[in-house]
Parts: sequence; structure tokens; C-alpha cells
Amino acid sequence: MHNHSTTNKIVRNILRRIARETKQSLSEIKILFAINNDIPITCRFWELLNTEYPQHGFTEVSFCPDCGKFDLQ
Repeated sequence: MHNHSTTNKIVRNILRRIARETKQSLSEIKILFAINNDIPITCRFWELLNTEYPQHGFTEVSFCPDCGKFDLQ
């Protein structure tokens, strides 16, 4: 059993926004972000996170391949 924080929802919402901006599917964006470590997608993720949550304090995103959830630390 995995226990992931509610930050999974924050990450997914930002990735959905990037998917809309780039006219790609959420699945494609998740692969580019979590597996391929795509630099433009990653930079845009942090831009949006910093804009929407200016005092967040997060420095890392992790992805659980077993359950497909994200965590911000």
C-alpha cells in the first residue's frame, strides 16, 4: 500500500494545464515529465507551480511507477 500526499493533485492539475497549452494529451505530458525528464516541460511545470503557489517551498517532484502518483517534497 502506497501513501502519497495530496500534492499529487497539484502536480496533475499543472500537467493538465501544460497539456492544454501544448495541445498534447495528459498521458504524453506525464511521460515527457516523469520518464523523459523533458527540460521545457519541467521548466514550465516549475514556472506554473511558482506562479500558482508562490510560497510553496517544494524543490523536488517524485513519481511512483507502481501507482502512478506524484509527490512534491
